[in-house]
Amino acid sequence: CSSFGVVQDVAIKEVMPGRRKKRLGPWEIKQLVREARAASSVRHVNVMQCYAYHRGAMDKRFFLVMELLQGPNLEQVLSTPLSAVHVPI
Repeated sequence: CSSFGVVQDVAIKEVMPGRRKKRLGPWEIKQLVREARAASSVRHVNVMQCYAYHRGAMDKRFFLVMELLQGPNLEQVLSTPLSAVHVPI
C-alpha cells in the first residue's frame, strides 16, 4: 500500500458470502460499508487499523485493506496452552 510516498505492508481481507450464497446481497454490502467506515475512524493501540475498503459494483466482492500484524495466527494461538501465551497490552 502506498499513500503519500509511504510504503507499508498491509493485509487484504476478502469478506466471503455465507455457505449457501454465491455473492453478498445489497443489505450485507451496506452493513459492511458501515462497519468499514466505523473501523477506519477508530484510532487505538489495541485496535487494528482499517485503511480502506473496496466493493465491486458488478461482482459484489468486498475487500478490507487493513494493518498487517506480525505474530502467530489464530490457529497457533488457540493451540498454545493459556499459561504459555504472552499478550502485551
